[in-house]
Amino acid sequence: MHRFVTIATTALLMLAGVDPVPGAEGPWSGRTVLVTGANRGLGLEFARQLSAAGATVIGTARSPQEATELAALGARVEQLDVTDPNSVAALADRLAGTPLDALLNNAGWFGDRGGFEDFDPEVARREYDVKCLGPLRVT
Repeated sequence: MHRFVTIATTALLMLAGVDPVPGAEGPWSGRTVLVTGANRGLGLEFARQLSAAGATVIGTARSPQEATELAALGARVEQLDVTDPNSVAALADRLAGTPLDALLNNAGWFGDRGGFEDFDPEVARREYDVKCLGPLRVT
């Protein structure tokens, strides 16, 4: 699965103009990118490849103390819960004066899956809040 994620992420970044070769001068050299949900999965892979392409990465996580892999990349790790307007405002305050060249709204959440009979409106509400309203709050 990790290999698939790496290949898929590389393809997406190449389409966006990111040179996937570490150390190569590319369009992301010297640019600052904010990646939400960067502590694992696709967000971490986006952060890894953007960093390798020369970008300065600011990655967010709900629990930054647990984002050890992100920190190991040399990324600046910031706390953010996209469902909490106060958390979004606090991040905006911490980033005030920091020019951002790109925002990658990646934060996501997946509730338990089951059949139709297992549908939980609260799970659906949380997914909508994170995946739809979260990017609007951050942007």
